Amino acid sequence: MKKVLIKIYVCWFYLWTALIFLLLYPLFLWFLSKKKLYKKAHLLRRFWGRWLMLFGGLRPKTIYEMPIDTTKTYVVVANHSSYLDIISLSCQVPIHLNFIGKIALQKIPLFGIFFKTIDIPVDRRNAVHAAKAYMRAKEQLRLGSMSIAVFPEGGIKDSIPKLSPFKDGPFKMAVETGTSILPITIIDNWKRGPGNKIEGTPGKMRMFVHKPINVEGMNETDITKLRQQVFELIQEKLREYGVEG
Repeated sequence: MKKVLIKIYVCWFYLWTALIFLLLYPLFLWFLSKKKLYKKAHLLRRFWGRWLMLFGGLRPKTIYEMPIDTTKTYVVVANHSSYLDIISLSCQVPIHLNFIGKIALQKIPLFGIFFKTIDIPVDRRNAVHAAKAYMRAKEQLRLGSMSIAVFPEGGIKDSIPKLSPFKDGPFKMAVETGTSILPITIIDNWKRGPGNKIEGTPGKMRMFVHKPINVEGMNETDITKLRQQVFELIQEKLREYGVEG
C-alpha cells in the first residue's frame, strides 16, 4: 500500500510540476531572452517553486545562524541529495542566484532552458569546457550581478544522505574573486525526492543557512583548509538533525 501511495503522490507532483511550468513558460522565454532580465527569471523560478511546494505538500523552513546581507554576492555551497535542491535554494534563500550543474541538465525537455541561459552548465569530462564554465562563473561574481550556487560533491551520489568528498572548485572560485562563501545544509530533501529515483513523499524541507565565511586575505594555500572547514560544518549540522552526513 505504501508503494502505491508513493506512486500516486509522484504522479500528482510531476503533473503539477509540468502544468505550472507550461503555464509560465512564455514568461520564462521572455525573461531568459535577455541577460538584463535574468533576475526576473530567477524571481519567476522562485514563484514556480513555491507553487510546486504548495501542491506537493512540501513544507519549507529556513533556519539562519545569523541574518545574511541579501545585497551581497556569495558563493553558495550546499550538500546535494535531490533534484529538489535547486528548487529549495531558489525559494528558501532570499538572494538572486544561479547554479553550476552538469551539462546533461541542458537536455531535459523544457526545464533545460535554465542551463542554456541563466545557469552555467559544465562538462567535467571536457577540460576546455569546464575551464570556460569556471571563468564565466568568476566573471559573474566579479561583476556582482548574481550569486553562484555550487554543489561541491559534484553531483548526486548513491551514498546519500552521507556526504561525499568536496571538490576544490567553489572554494578556489571564492578565494580568487574575494567572494564570501555561504554554506547551506539541506536537511530533508533526500527524503522528499531521493537522488535520481522517481519517488518522493510530502513533508518538511528544512534548510540551515550558516553564517558567511569571509575569504578576504586568503590565497591558494588556504583552499584545502577552507574546503574541509565547510565540509565539517555541513556534516556536523546533518548529524545534529539526525542525518548521517
